[in-house]
Amino acid sequence: MMTKVTLRGSLGREFGEVWQLNLSTAAEAVRALEANTRAFCHRLLENDKKGIKYRFLLSGKDFQDQQELTGPLFAQEIEIVPVIEGAGGGWGQILAGIALVALSFIPV
Repeated sequence: MMTKVTLRGSLGREFGEVWQLNLSTAAEAVRALEANTRAFCHRLLENDKKGIKYRFLLSGKDFQDQQELTGPLFAQEIEIVPVIEGAGGGWGQILAGIALVALSFIPV
């Protein structure tokens, strides 16, 4: 399914803010971005060392469990939004860069 993937903050500035990708799962977004940039996973891991984590929004809503990321994709849009570790309040599901990289390698 063609899915709009929006990268916010420094990821968007470095890799381009909006991507249209043919995805089967939300986790595949990270794999596809790595395949197209050859540096996306490295940046996620580097940012993780700096205390930057990520909200992974599916059609504007926080994902509820791992199945939403690794199961069949129903979202028409995915947003990857950086969040500074320790930032207070109401951020919902926040993932470390290493978790996003690991999820991208779960077989479909």
